[in-house]
Amino acid sequence: MARTKTTRVQCNEPTCKEWGFFEYDNLRERQQIDRKKWSCTRHASPERLLSTEKRLTQVSYVIGKSGRYPDMQHSYWIPQGHKDLESGFVFGPGFKGFAEDFPEGTKLTITAEVVLPTREES
Repeated sequence: MARTKTTRVQCNEPTCKEWGFFEYDNLRERQQIDRKKWSCTRHASPERLLSTEKRLTQVSYVIGKSGRYPDMQHSYWIPQGHKDLESGFVFGPGFKGFAEDFPEGTKLTITAEVVLPTREES
């Protein structure tokens, strides 16, 4: 049995020094990894990255039927603005939710806010 090997790819952002590690089993897989453009967590979705300037972000889901599987009768959490992403279960720090537990059209809004410490004048 062939041993899985690991290679690393640097973030696609020119000034970034982050590296991603990818496993491959053969030369063809390695070449596919080398050709793809990879972005680190910081640069993959910069609009969602929290910072001292951007301290609040929100994402909303609406329960609906599957766009990919129209014959299925299950309910799904569908992120607003994304027709191709859906799941029957969402979770995060402090919450979990099954779409089947709520009526169609239910909206879930998740908010993350960074609260910086206040500077007290002496």
